[in-house]
Amino acid sequence: MLKRLLLLNGLAIFAVVCNHAAGFGQIGLFLWADSYRPVVSPDWSQLGTISHYFLLSIRQIATFCVPAFFFVSGFFVSYAALDKRKPLNWSFVWNRIIALIIPYLIWSVVLIGADLLEGNFHPPLEYPILLVTTGVVGPFWFIPALCYCYLISTILVRLVQWNWKLVLVITGLIQLIPVAIGWMGYAGLNYPWIGVLARFSPSWSPFQWIFFFTFGISAGFHIKGFMEWVLKYRVLLFALVLLFGLLNILESDYLLRSTLANWGAYNGTITYNLYATTFILWFMALTTIPFPKYLNQLGISSYGIYLLHYPFIAYTARAVHKIFPQLLAYPIVLVPLLVVVGLGIPLFIMIGVRISPVKQYYRYLFS
Repeated sequence: MLKRLLLLNGLAIFAVVCNHAAGFGQIGLFLWADSYRPVVSPDWSQLGTISHYFLLSIRQIATFCVPAFFFVSGFFVSYAALDKRKPLNWSFVWNRIIALIIPYLIWSVVLIGADLLEGNFHPPLEYPILLVTTGVVGPFWFIPALCYCYLISTILVRLVQWNWKLVLVITGLIQLIPVAIGWMGYAGLNYPWIGVLARFSPSWSPFQWIFFFTFGISAGFHIKGFMEWVLKYRVLLFALVLLFGLLNILESDYLLRSTLANWGAYNGTITYNLYATTFILWFMALTTIPFPKYLNQLGISSYGIYLLHYPFIAYTARAVHKIFPQLLAYPIVLVPLLVVVGLGIPLFIMIGVRISPVKQYYRYLFS
């Protein structure tokens, strides 16, 4: 089971890189279009084209990744609670948080330094706030969110031990609150209390992801029954993955077309949550998983890749924009290039550190 979880982690980090690579493909298609076509940016004329649906589909198919990370983390929490009748040991919680925070802070400082060299400044007091909320760059919000989940994990463990079914229902309803808030905003409902609720449910809040984390804890505590259930319904689960995956793409397409602002990933919609949930269940039911060796390696290196991939993808995309903007018109070429960069350079750096004289510091850099 632990090996299967590592493979899910590996597939999830691959999906993260694909998601962000396709995200920069969307930026090239819509926001940088004036660099290779005689148009005024933002240019939305490419909506409905093959390039648009290619990029949107990659992003939406990959969006199971963050829920998968929370599920796997929750599963390992259940393993740490060796005695299913006793509270989770706080030493495990603090060790996990420290293992996440040290590399996170180191690379955040590096990225802040790179930002300052480019002339991008924030008021000094903003940086501590960024570090405990959204992070200093793109996907870094995930680390505070996961740390907050670990902080409440002792409570969640006790609740799951008490009545796991009821807890899953309650956490599922909690996670639906941001979904409802989002759709009220899309519908043009501007009641003051909607804005207040929205501020209490940002992406870095544990309540955005509490169901998937609790789902992992519950599955870990009832592993035998869980595996029997997913194996029994694996064909149905595959059909639901296809259905909800398609609906997720269509819903995201609608949101992008109607708002010209939502880029089609992590919109927190119903179809997104259903797709992510059924994908995790289906993956756990697979009897044969392709490319296990490579997924295993990605799983082992997933946190380091997560910390490093986004800046390299961003710098590469910006270089293409400045030096060879014509490539932006061909996302089928651009996206694989950005994926190779997003995976290859972090793995190269991690291997280099592992075999270098400073290898004893590897865990502080990549955990």
